[in-house]
Amino acid sequence: DISVNLVISQATLAGFDMNSVYVLAEMDTYSGNEKTGVKTFKIEPVAQNGYYYFTLTGFTAVNMNDRIRSVLYATKDGQEYYSPVDDYSVADYAYSQMKKDFVGDNLKALCAELLRYGSAAQIYKGYRLDSLADANIRLRFAERVFINMGSFSAESFEELFEGTKALPWEMFMGPLFHRVSVDGDNLHIECSDAACAFLYTGSKSPKHVYAENGTPLNSIDFKIDANARYIRISIQDNEGRWADTRGFFPEEFR
Repeated sequence: DISVNLVISQATLAGFDMNSVYVLAEMDTYSGNEKTGVKTFKIEPVAQNGYYYFTLTGFTAVNMNDRIRSVLYATKDGQEYYSPVDDYSVADYAYSQMKKDFVGDNLKALCAELLRYGSAAQIYKGYRLDSLADANIRLRFAERVFINMGSFSAESFEELFEGTKALPWEMFMGPLFHRVSVDGDNLHIECSDAACAFLYTGSKSPKHVYAENGTPLNSIDFKIDANARYIRISIQDNEGRWADTRGFFPEEFR
């Protein structure tokens, strides 16, 4: 069996009610290539050497490329907080180790063999043959792609700001955000084809989270934290893909 550890430092959760801390994780289940459902895990923390460990067990070699979506929940002063969704897999870990310069050749070779073993298990079991664990071992791609969105002359900060603002951002960010406005402390977002939306303020922990699984949203309303230094909004489409992210400073709406 394969275990997956989710780790967070104890200092990060200082002041939180540890009886309220847990991770809720989910993983899609399959029969062959067909998705059949979702398996959910609730994991309690184990303290060790200055960290809290949340351990998922029961994975086998065929599950190496299955996505695990995890959210950390914790309560402080009667207010529940929860983290952004962490989307990960055993294959992700192996590939990440193989890309690091400081990782030794022996460990890189071991990770490659684990991926090949997982892929062989998938083929033997007829499990998700369209998503084999070792499919990307020899894949080469750029981590960053340069796109020239436009050019202009700017002799002052104001000209730089206005020129940047005038660039065709909608061509690259997508048309999900039709309108963002503020009335007092209420933030109103009009969007399209969004299944899930998360809003974070500039404070240390997320203050507002909105989610409506599987139901398209036409508009979203939030109460703005009076101490917010910035606002970041992320939208997921109906298939769970991150479709758009925008950042704003509250004064932009005033």
